Amino acid sequence: MTGLVVTTRITDATPACFAAHVNHREEEDKIAEQEVGEHPLGRVLDLMLGGGRCHFLPNTTKGSCRDDERDIVALARDNGFNYVDDRKGFDGLDFGASVKLPLLGLFADTDIPYEVDRRNMNDVYPSLSEMAKVALEALQAATLDSDQGFFLMIEGSRIDHAGHGNDPVAQVHEVLAYDDAFSTVLDFLSKPAVEGVLVGTSDHETGGLATARQLHDEYPEYHWFPNVLANASRSAENLAYQLRDHIAGKHISPLDTGIKTPPRSAAEDEDLKSYVRSHILSTGLGIDD
Repeated sequence: MTGLVVTTRITDATPACFAAHVNHREEEDKIAEQEVGEHPLGRVLDLMLGGGRCHFLPNTTKGSCRDDERDIVALARDNGFNYVDDRKGFDGLDFGASVKLPLLGLFADTDIPYEVDRRNMNDVYPSLSEMAKVALEALQAATLDSDQGFFLMIEGSRIDHAGHGNDPVAQVHEVLAYDDAFSTVLDFLSKPAVEGVLVGTSDHETGGLATARQLHDEYPEYHWFPNVLANASRSAENLAYQLRDHIAGKHISPLDTGIKTPPRSAAEDEDLKSYVRSHILSTGLGIDD
């Protein structure tokens, strides 16, 4: 049996390479179709947990990003998949004890939010570690009498996104979330009745975030102030969304986008500056000096 657990879209490049064959990674509508069984080999997946719901909904439906009217959730159900799409449905899986395979779980329209944001969103989205535990328990139960066991790919997908976005706050918390999921797998493998192999790897580096050390006094002084990251409570992506919504809600003329708009009033300018100082810098990034 085969399972995929990710925090991006389940149709993103890494999960797709285990279950689809298309000309380009951006053909995510086609990837969704193949992942649920419309594939030369038939259904090749038994469990999928992650984001990317928009590629499974017809374009006549709110939240869809498909180019056509195909209902891939309906196709999945026709091919025997059980489907969950929210926190209540995920909790109903009882950490794997109540899973009926094959299972398709899509918990976000696109990517699941960065961990630093997800944990402040009233438990709307499951964590990578929670999804990993569900998948491990469900696949183990389904293969107890099998000599072949199961294969499960778990990806801390958005480490890459944070690197591309040069967002160290998001990246650090994504790495910690991956570490938590890694511990979940180690705990699973520590059970006496479980035999398995764990392989942890990365596909590439992006963004240049690194840690170093002061080898000796002749080296340039290495400055490392982790509290700067520890004080932040939101990703730059999330703060950008909040700033956009604030501007739209206040009907403030946008920041310089190259589009000619009426100039902001002095009151609008002051409101925007105050919001950035108090909400974005102080509350969001923990910067008060």
